[in-house]
Amino acid sequence: MARLVELFRDLTPPAENSPGFSVRRLARNSKVWVGQDSLARPVVLIESTSDATRAHGAVLRNITFEPWVSCEITESASPLRSVMASIIRCTAAERELHEHFLRALSPACEELGEEPRVAEVAGLVDRLIEVFRALSQPSSESIQGLWTELLLINRARDIELAVQAWQPRSRSLVDFEHGTIGVEVKSCAGQVRLHRFKLAQLQPATGSERYVASVLVSPNARGASISDLWDVIESRLGSRRLLRDRTAARIAEALGDDWQRAHAHRFDVDSAVAALLMFDAQSIPRVGQDAEPCLTDIEFTVDLSGVDPVELQQLAIRGPLLHSLVSGLRG
Repeated sequence: MARLVELFRDLTPPAENSPGFSVRRLARNSKVWVGQDSLARPVVLIESTSDATRAHGAVLRNITFEPWVSCEITESASPLRSVMASIIRCTAAERELHEHFLRALSPACEELGEEPRVAEVAGLVDRLIEVFRALSQPSSESIQGLWTELLLINRARDIELAVQAWQPRSRSLVDFEHGTIGVEVKSCAGQVRLHRFKLAQLQPATGSERYVASVLVSPNARGASISDLWDVIESRLGSRRLLRDRTAARIAEALGDDWQRAHAHRFDVDSAVAALLMFDAQSIPRVGQDAEPCLTDIEFTVDLSGVDPVELQQLAIRGPLLHSLVSGLRG
């Protein structure tokens, strides 16, 4: 779990209408503090050093940034002390946005040095703004689809490779790509493997291989949410800050303005893993193979019930990406 999220959940907000925050230090000797205001909204304070070119503050819809503010901090068994700090606040009331705020900030905050400069903090805020901008745009995929992709990453034997391979290019045709191997992830509720494809998803470039991971998902109130899967992924990534940043940005892009509904959806992990089958794209029926070049964006729905899956043991030797995904799913 992101350290800022973990600490924030243990805080108690200060008295109603209090102008201050209840805070906890990120780690011993860290210059980063996570806090709550009187409305239980998150704030991050970073004891910062002035720059020659001081950053400008920002007041956005759900975020405010004050680059250079005088603060007083009291720690247990220590006297009151005055510091200069950069203050980043989430002004939204929704808890789901609090989580995105803290997860997006945590990786970089955990790596800040002993004397963070205002310019460093401003760069961190710029990345945070991009995450919140993505959360205001239309979602790029379904909540169920995102959950299924996160499940594969969560279980991957090599999680670093899985995150790097997760839609590495803008508008990728498939969900995972590494070298000449591509894996498209499809999910559906129920027992019939009905999946919708774009023709191009089943047509890899010459010399490349394309596979489809078909997952049957079951809604379950006691199952895992996107946040639960995200917690495990962050924990496994550990100090790999750039990959944790990438995960937060990708989740925000996928959820878009569906963020408020996303975290209430839970699915059964064990049944999804047990029902997962892999198919060679070449074996999947399709239409439009001989269509005129002027016909683009051909889409169709396929029932994979009668298509033979590929044995997972065979896939495990087809390259690092497939080895990671398949081996992780089978222990």
